[in-house]
Amino acid sequence: MLAVGDVFAVKADGEEMEYWLLRCTARKHKITEKEVRCPWNTKHIFMRDKVVVYGRYFVFQKKLKGPKFIYVEAKKKAAVIYSHLIRVVKIRMASMPPMGKQQDTAHFSIDNETHEQILAALSESEAPLFEKV
Repeated sequence: MLAVGDVFAVKADGEEMEYWLLRCTARKHKITEKEVRCPWNTKHIFMRDKVVVYGRYFVFQKKLKGPKFIYVEAKKKAAVIYSHLIRVVKIRMASMPPMGKQQDTAHFSIDNETHEQILAALSESEAPLFEKV
């Protein structure tokens, strides 16, 4: 079950990235209002009775030599995601020391093995995969 603070992955359709990572800020729930606009992208409107999760995106920064993918947590408002689009939950991300000019920004990383596990989970099924990686 996805909890506040957990990191999860959704497939990125038609994007430069293969998937997006987000940190859950509000657990899965059904929308009770007539409609909800996504604070991240106000063009996205979610209608009553749809099941959604709120989360903050991690923005990919770079791949370091070796097996690390570096991300920063977006400071923008949380995004709204349909819960059925979540493919992998409870992804472990390691905290990293500040880097370069971004000394006041928290950096996080996943290793190559975790990256490959996420890709495999995304390609195996269209059904949500609630497994720890």
